[in-house]
Amino acid sequence: METFDLIVVGAGPAGSTAAYQAARSGFKVLLLERGKSAGEKNVFGGRIYTHFLKKVFNGFPGDVPYERFVVRETVGIMDDKRCASFTFSDHSSEPSAADSFVARRSRFDKWLSEKAEEAGAVLVTSARVDDLYMSDGRVRGIVSAGDRIEARCVIDAEGVTASLSRKAGVRSDVTPGQFKIGVKETVEIGRERIDDIFALRDDEGLASVYIGYPSRYLPAGGAFIYTNRESVSIGVVLDPVEVSGKRVEVQELVEEFRLHPHIQRLIGRGKVIEYSAHMIPNSVPSNPQNLAGSGFMVAGDAAGFFINNGYTYRGVDLAIASGYCAAETFVEASKEGSFDAQSLRSYAQRLEEIGLLPDMRRFEGNQKVLHNSRIFSEYPGLVLDMISGLFAVKGFGKGKLSDTVKSTVYSRTSKFRLFRDIYSLYRNM
Repeated sequence: METFDLIVVGAGPAGSTAAYQAARSGFKVLLLERGKSAGEKNVFGGRIYTHFLKKVFNGFPGDVPYERFVVRETVGIMDDKRCASFTFSDHSSEPSAADSFVARRSRFDKWLSEKAEEAGAVLVTSARVDDLYMSDGRVRGIVSAGDRIEARCVIDAEGVTASLSRKAGVRSDVTPGQFKIGVKETVEIGRERIDDIFALRDDEGLASVYIGYPSRYLPAGGAFIYTNRESVSIGVVLDPVEVSGKRVEVQELVEEFRLHPHIQRLIGRGKVIEYSAHMIPNSVPSNPQNLAGSGFMVAGDAAGFFINNGYTYRGVDLAIASGYCAAETFVEASKEGSFDAQSLRSYAQRLEEIGLLPDMRRFEGNQKVLHNSRIFSEYPGLVLDMISGLFAVKGFGKGKLSDTVKSTVYSRTSKFRLFRDIYSLYRNM
């Protein structure tokens, strides 16, 4: 029976980073992936923040398979016919200096798993992990297709379902409130058209988010557009708790968003070349100590690491950071010769020190804001009516800015309630 120092389950960003970091430190690492190749079963909107990727590779890797670097940000509000948006562009430096880029997950994950292999990790694809091998009250390996493979430590990076973490007693059963559903289409429209309609050139890219109509005004939902080289990724993110009982077909919402008059004028009659769905974490780990047990750690989506601010979605950089910290914890525990729960608690400490857990706690309050139904159902129409009133000229006697704002607000909502919601946005987002 072959044994390893470390077994990593899942060759996504968290798993491949952990395998890479441990393997290059000289350890015998097994990286298991249930798909036929790394990234085959992993889909997401496509934006990756570079800060921790640069830390892992001592700078931005020159061979990373990026699509475009994000230099334009757009936040939009929609109803069924109208759209108002705020756009920020940064051309103060080369596109490659941007702090995020767009990538196709299948290509990025494959590249990262190959880096782990180059460092010495053994990658096995089409590998189903059925169970953990437990002995003397601690994890000592995994069971796959009836075979037992032993290791000094196991890292669960299998994704949001986190079945191994539940078996290890680290996480509880997944409930609808602990994840969101993301559905994405990739629409091919050609590089020249992308550059023209989004005012981009060379490797420049755009990231856009929208609320209101795309989620049928349901709370905690929204839509996004990311530009690839020759295509755009468009998608909708929904909370299953909010969708429950509403007779909402998620796949229909993506098509409705794509067919919205504003979006249609951007992407035209582009060809849908890919459709995918993904479960996204939606919970803050209530007890950081539960991120590790005896001989076991959990990283990435499996640990619930995701930050949704309403205007940015962050998951991959958190996955890379947690995989790195898990591997560093393993390396340190190997020096001490102990992999019990007490020894592996330094994993949570590392996540604290790099700022991952503090960031998640800092933005925990945004869930309260994102589940405020008025922000998604009432205020989009209010804002659009206000903006429409500002630009409308239907004769003489047009009021001042303050007149338009007051008349719109007073006719649509309570002034006290509006100010209270604005304060909540200010405090939590």
